[in-house]
Amino acid sequence: MCKKLLPAIFSLVLPALLTAQHSTAWKAGAAHIDITPDHPVRLNGYGNRTEECHKVATRIHANALALRWQDDAPAVIITVDNCGVPAAVRTEVLKRLAAAGKTVQDERFALHSTHTHCAPMLKGVLPFMFGADLPADQQERVERYTETLTDKIVKTISDALGQMQPAQLDWGGGKVYFAYNRRLKTETGFQNAQNFSGPSDRALPVLRVRSADGKKLIATHVSYACHCTTLGIDEIHGDWAGMAHAEMEVRFPGSVCLVAIGCGADQNPYPRRAR
Repeated sequence: MCKKLLPAIFSLVLPALLTAQHSTAWKAGAAHIDITPDHPVRLNGYGNRTEECHKVATRIHANALALRWQDDAPAVIITVDNCGVPAAVRTEVLKRLAAAGKTVQDERFALHSTHTHCAPMLKGVLPFMFGADLPADQQERVERYTETLTDKIVKTISDALGQMQPAQLDWGGGKVYFAYNRRLKTETGFQNAQNFSGPSDRALPVLRVRSADGKKLIATHVSYACHCTTLGIDEIHGDWAGMAHAEMEVRFPGSVCLVAIGCGADQNPYPRRAR
């Protein structure tokens, strides 16, 4: 899927974008951190999973972008490779940042999950997914991972805030076509299946952040309205969002790529279930 997404990103990242803010009144910093668990843990997203995951197909990450205009308070965007991050974690992150002297205002903090269905279960997210309570030892590992993830989100935001420098910002919009509506009306009701005639959002907005001289790419932030359900494997994997992030950072060393899924509840990637 990322092979279909990346050309649209590249076409916007490499040339001048549609709207530019080249004033060095902008400051920006970006950072990412590996959030792959180092212990077995149940994965969220699919209710037919019955065991903890022991395999890592690809590493997963949290990616942060901090922005400040002139003397305004900083704004922070962070994307997390997970099916969903609960409000309790978001609240705790803001609390810990404030305690560390790096206060981020609630209204200037956006936390996005990529919605990959191949990431660890978090405390408070889809707790009834499996139709039964987890065994006590499995629940302990879910809670341990949730605590570790919270710490790592705080760290990568702190790093992004600490690396802010004068920057240029510009943005543009492209189109990507691997997502299709997934609400198919049949004689017996709606099915979760590809609906070619249903409404689909093809928009791919891209924010580009460069150094003040325009020579270094600091970060890109993209949003595509599509579930991260290309894969159904019982292994750690960032799905299409994780692969796009990894490929962008290979092609633009030293930069950070943030991928969010936007309002993608009724869109699935197609084809699916292919590695």
